[in-house]
Amino acid sequence: MPEPQSITVRRNLLESVADKGSALADPSFRQSIEIRRTESGFADGWLRFKDASWKTQTVGRSLIELVAAMPECGSVRALGTRLTFRLRDEWVDALAGEFEKGCLASMQCMDVLRGKSFRVDFHGANTTKALHVGHLRNLAIGNGMSAALEAAGARVTRQSLASDIGRQMCEALAGYAMYREGEDPGRTGLKPDHLVGSCYAQYVTRMPDEASDAAQPDAPISRELCATEDLASEYLSRWRAGEAAVLERWKKLRSWVIEGHARTLDRLGVTIDLFMYESQWCDRWEKVIEEGLAKGLFQRSHAGRIFHETGLPDYPFMPLVRDDGFPTAHLRDFVCLGLHMRETAADIDGYVQYCGIEWETALRVCRKLLSRLRPGNFDSVHHVVHHGLVTLGGSKVKSSGSDRILIDDVLERVGRDKRLSTMAEQCEPRPDMDFLARLVTIGPFLSRPPETSIEFSAEEFLRQDRGPGWLLARAWCRAHAEFHGIGPRVGVGGIEARVRYAVLQSQYFRWSLKAAVASFDPSTLARYVVSLCRWYLSDERGNARLDAVMRTLLTAGLSSLGLLGRRRVDAVPLEH
Repeated sequence: MPEPQSITVRRNLLESVADKGSALADPSFRQSIEIRRTESGFADGWLRFKDASWKTQTVGRSLIELVAAMPECGSVRALGTRLTFRLRDEWVDALAGEFEKGCLASMQCMDVLRGKSFRVDFHGANTTKALHVGHLRNLAIGNGMSAALEAAGARVTRQSLASDIGRQMCEALAGYAMYREGEDPGRTGLKPDHLVGSCYAQYVTRMPDEASDAAQPDAPISRELCATEDLASEYLSRWRAGEAAVLERWKKLRSWVIEGHARTLDRLGVTIDLFMYESQWCDRWEKVIEEGLAKGLFQRSHAGRIFHETGLPDYPFMPLVRDDGFPTAHLRDFVCLGLHMRETAADIDGYVQYCGIEWETALRVCRKLLSRLRPGNFDSVHHVVHHGLVTLGGSKVKSSGSDRILIDDVLERVGRDKRLSTMAEQCEPRPDMDFLARLVTIGPFLSRPPETSIEFSAEEFLRQDRGPGWLLARAWCRAHAEFHGIGPRVGVGGIEARVRYAVLQSQYFRWSLKAAVASFDPSTLARYVVSLCRWYLSDERGNARLDAVMRTLLTAGLSSLGLLGRRRVDAVPLEH
């Protein structure tokens, strides 16, 4: 018998086959490429064409020859509208061997965006409360996309802009003065952001409900627009006047929330490289207002309110400055951040911003306004992804609501689940329970397309033991249950069917990741990983070699979604 050809295990099979079709450069010769969807069957994959006439054409015959000549290919067949191919056992076995050793081989993706630079803006929770499940959607998507971009070879800066001054912050100050005066979380043992959040919630719930229709563009800041003479307004005036006692208390409460958020983010495996806060741009507010008025982009009412005429029938005016002269969140968040990004992000290839769907209209107006204030090319690299809301009983999760569910509480409940501890006991070494709780908690939020909303129930969440998060945790624990060593090589009848199938499915990893970074939607990649886990768990029979292969596949998948954590980067400290 002739010596077998040398095997190239670091080429991606799907891309290799696609290259053969593209090389023919015939736009009418369209095809899709698929890998076997079950463990059975002769063909490992196929190219599908518009009709069966493809194989009678010169270009079709050429393609058959090109695929048959690939070193990975053992045989090809022309069947109806498909060109099917069977891979050489030696190629599959060699690739499985690479995975057993922990090598990514053909799953390597660092070349996709090598040399590119991205900023990903997410998180952005106000410094008035603990993080609740409503924030979890944004954290899962933003951190997952950041990790996917890094897996593709890009340099990524994760950044977060949070509101640390305004009506809500002063409501937290007022609530602390009324209900928790003198209390220190360091002495009581209460998590600091939980303490401040309870002050905020207690104060807000005693106020009249003046919130506007949730469907209105300014619903997220509706309470900020109301002129209310109360203790919170008094604190805001004193803060603006620079009163030392108020500034000291503001810094203290803000630092408590930032500390509490950092602890929660650490449990979720989320890191932020650059923290920014609205108060850092106080000295720019007046300049922006003057510039907008001078250019005719802003208008001033008789009462002193400043707004922007949008030209939209359903949202004619965007409020920028209140009657008392204090900027609204639109001016603080969007205009100031937008101007800052235009001045500092000229050398990046992409700026990706994740925010809730409730900000869609306001952000669209602000982008247009910013392009008129600071014309340039920034809009070409600015990508906005709006995600659906997390709802409880059909209503948006509110930070001040009595039914809010905190992320810390969800992680605690999941971490105490006996099913999780039983799974962990089977692993060697035993995984950190926070890590497994992270998989269970983030999985459902990460594997749903951003545009969809998520109805959340703590009880239902724990009951769904076949949901995406539980599948990720179960698969990880099963693959790491114990070290079995290297499994059997090629035997009679070829490589074992389930190992072969896992190797075949690994070839979809690059495609899934490339689709995710192209659309800035990490759920594309997450659903691929979840599907792989569901298949892996579908057969309870042990398979030492399959476990070894799956360890590498799961490590690559979870790492590219930010679920294995990240090397910590020193965050930019507060300036004041």
